Amino acid sequence: MAKKTIESVDVSGKRVLIRVDFNVPLSGGEITDDRRIRSALPTIRSVLDRGGSVVLMSHLGRPEGSGYEAKYSLEPVSLRLSELLERDVEFPSQECVDEAAANAAHGLTEGGVVLLENLRFHSAEKKGGAEFAAKLAAFGDQAMRLPPEWITGSLRFSLSRYTTSEELEDAAERIAQVFERFRR
Repeated sequence: MAKKTIESVDVSGKRVLIRVDFNVPLSGGEITDDRRIRSALPTIRSVLDRGGSVVLMSHLGRPEGSGYEAKYSLEPVSLRLSELLERDVEFPSQECVDEAAANAAHGLTEGGVVLLENLRFHSAEKKGGAEFAAKLAAFGDQAMRLPPEWITGSLRFSLSRYTTSEELEDAAERIAQVFERFRR
C-alpha cells in the first residue's frame, strides 16, 4: 500500500494538526539554528496554500514534565516561524491543552497558524497519555505525523510526503507496538 502524501489529503477548510520537530538550539532565548523550522515549511505551506489552517505541536529540550519552564518555551519559535511564513503565528498560552489553546485552534480560519506550547511540559506526552492525546486530537480535522497511539475517534491520520524512510520505519514499529498491546 502506498503511503499517503500531504498532497493527497483534502485540507481545504480544515484544521490540520501537525507534529513538527522544532527542537531547535537556543542561547539566551534566541534561536541559533533554524534549520528544523525551515524544514517544516514545505508541509505547512502545502496545507495553507490549499485552503487549510494548521495547528502545530512540538517539543523543545527536556523539561521536567511538570508544567511551564520559560527556558523551554516555544515562543521564540513562533516568532521566527511568523517571519519565515510572512504571516501571524498565534501562540495562545504557556499551556498546550488549556482553554486558550483550544479557542485558538477552534477559531482558526483559512490560512491561520497556531503553534501550541511545548508538549513536554506534560508528563503525559512521553507516557502516551490517552486523555492528553484526545485533547490534542480534538484540535484538528486532519492529522499528520502523530504517534499511532494518538489517533482517536474520527481523526484521520496521514503522513506527509516529507517523511523520511527512517521516520516511516519508526512509525511501523510504533504501530506494531500498538497492535501488540491489543493482543494481550
